Amino acid sequence: MASECNDGQLTSSADGLPRKTVRWPYGDMSPSPTISDDEDDGAPADPEDEEIRAAVGAPDLSKEETQEANESEESGDPPPLVINLDALRHIADYYLPGVHGACIDMTELQSGSHHEVRVLHFADGWSCIGRFLRKATPLSVLESELATIDYLWKHTTIPVPQTYFVNPNRNHAVGAVFTLIERMEGVQLGSIWVDLTLAHKIEVIEQLADVIAQLASLKFGLAGSLNAHGTLGPPLWPSNLTDVPCEAPFATTADFMISYLQGHGPESSMHFPGIKHDLHSFLDMEASNPIYHAPYRVSHNDFDDYNMLFLPPTAERGPKLSAVIDWDYAYTGPLYYLCEYPIFIQDIYWYADRYADNKILRNRLVRCIANHFPQGSADRENVKRSFREKNQRMNDFKHKFMNCRWVPESMEASMTRAYVNRDKKSEWEAQTDQAYGGVMDWVPDSEDESEGEDIGMANSVALD
Repeated sequence: MASECNDGQLTSSADGLPRKTVRWPYGDMSPSPTISDDEDDGAPADPEDEEIRAAVGAPDLSKEETQEANESEESGDPPPLVINLDALRHIADYYLPGVHGACIDMTELQSGSHHEVRVLHFADGWSCIGRFLRKATPLSVLESELATIDYLWKHTTIPVPQTYFVNPNRNHAVGAVFTLIERMEGVQLGSIWVDLTLAHKIEVIEQLADVIAQLASLKFGLAGSLNAHGTLGPPLWPSNLTDVPCEAPFATTADFMISYLQGHGPESSMHFPGIKHDLHSFLDMEASNPIYHAPYRVSHNDFDDYNMLFLPPTAERGPKLSAVIDWDYAYTGPLYYLCEYPIFIQDIYWYADRYADNKILRNRLVRCIANHFPQGSADRENVKRSFREKNQRMNDFKHKFMNCRWVPESMEASMTRAYVNRDKKSEWEAQTDQAYGGVMDWVPDSEDESEGEDIGMANSVALD
């Protein structure tokens, strides 16, 4: 990333704090973030950081913060971040767009295993979001998220947040790797989903179908993740804890999937040749099936309700999609993996009262995505086929090898054995391991129920 930025020139602001002029590093990216050119290469922070530290001072650890850090270290969880708020205010005051006055307050929005999220409030009432990384993450992940958002800005109408500033250096004066991004209106879909009427849920599904359809329209010849140069590089999944060298991007789905067989335990590694043979056999058998092969499509990787922001319904309108966030592990891959039922409309046996509504919503999702493409077109048929042909082999591989890295080795070995032995189970056990395992008696939705002519909006459905 650093090579993409000009060397900054230190100047002095009215308050005596150093200010750095940085070139927009992504060409005609609209909007373009400022990129701090301090890569986390183990070297000390650069002179700019030292000047900021000298001007604003180092953060003081309270007794409570010290105790929390010690407890976190003992539990193995990432320690709570200690943010130098004065240094962060300096960055916010001098690098963010517009004239908003001073950053006057910061409030914590939420914390997860990977990020702490805070709201930065400014004198004129404007605000933005700060995302602070709690775990070591390759710089390529930050670069890929910027490149993906840039691509979506240029080629779709999907609402995504602007990125204003990126710091990839853990040794920065602020005290963490962080990004400053646009604060989008709305709340997480998961916080309102249960309370929505069926009619409003259908409106939500129709808007999500539009997102998926737009992504399905972006076609690539190779599988991988967008990088800082706007080209495709190695796929970046959460299972990759470091930048693993590989011959990527990939021209075949088999090579793309096999690149994630990177277990460290001897038992897991022992099973990998058999898994590779199984994948090659399956994909060779499906060589003429376009849902598994190029052209590849952009997939979010974590398209769930906590990454979807909606404006809650009012008396005048229904719920409205305001943002799709967290594109840090997006990738180009088979259409099969893009055309997926969100987990909140899959059946789970302890919510049996939702089965009927879920079926309506699943059918609406498939029909709305398909209806974005001309009748009789290959794209329209391939969308329906991706849902129709869901299978355990592809879904289970993604769950066990792509979405996470299992620790300790005994868990990794257990997951690998489960995948290898999936075809050797009793009939009852096999019922719990279908493409969607939320219910023991799961069966695919009828193909006939997702067929038909183009449909209207939610009011075209007969509802109670």
